[in-house]
Amino acid sequence: MEEQQRTEELLQGQLELWHHALGYIKSMALKCAMDAGIPDAIARCGGGATLPELLAATGLPPCNLSYLRRLMRVLTVSGIFHHQRKQPASGEHEEEAVYALTRASSLLVRGEGNGGAPSFGQLPFISILLGRTFVTPFFGMHPWIADERAAATSFFEREHGQALWEMARTSTGINDEFNQGMTADTRLIMHAVLTLSPAVFEGLTSLVDVGGADGTAAAAVARAFPHINCTVLDLPHVIENAPAPDEAAGGNTVRFVAGDMFHHIPSAHAVLLKIVINKIM
Repeated sequence: MEEQQRTEELLQGQLELWHHALGYIKSMALKCAMDAGIPDAIARCGGGATLPELLAATGLPPCNLSYLRRLMRVLTVSGIFHHQRKQPASGEHEEEAVYALTRASSLLVRGEGNGGAPSFGQLPFISILLGRTFVTPFFGMHPWIADERAAATSFFEREHGQALWEMARTSTGINDEFNQGMTADTRLIMHAVLTLSPAVFEGLTSLVDVGGADGTAAAAVARAFPHINCTVLDLPHVIENAPAPDEAAGGNTVRFVAGDMFHHIPSAHAVLLKIVINKIM
């Protein structure tokens, strides 16, 4: 009995290791689906699509149907999509799987929200997280943590030779991708904050968003609470590309100030900080 229990423990331990070691498959399968436009394809098909319909809608080669089936199986098991069986048509013998969006994959559909409502799509942000620029540094975690100079730099800097913020400053492509991703994330987060916890803004007449970039967060507050004077503080090169104040807040003024938060923060009743200090990058 003891040997049987020990053997079961060994197998369970191996299973747990496999889950950790192969966890990247789910991430890369998700990236593949995003790159292929599968969430968009399902949406265009009315919210549900069979494998042949997905092939047609994405432009993937018909000869790769079996590979697409395996990809969708992984993403269904991991909860990105769900499927149900479609009764076979007359003359057909097998049921066909119809794949649909979940609350997660619905956020990966491009375009505006329903009825022209604001889109809370997360495709730009998730694309950044799964891109080579962000993923590659993780292969260098051990050399980084084994280096006595690790405290002086992040493993992102160790891999790329510069911090994310410096890379964004020198590369227009990375800067655009990062800004689009952060805007997408901020749009959803601020919608959640203003919907679920609006009381945190009650009594305020002024607010400064530190590291607020294009003013997405401040603009959301200004629209919801027009009496709050909102200011965005960010570095000069960021503020140079900021939208016009009225454009940022839909007619409600948001003031943009160039500066360094470590030297000076404009006076206000409250300070808003969202993903500002991140040593990993």
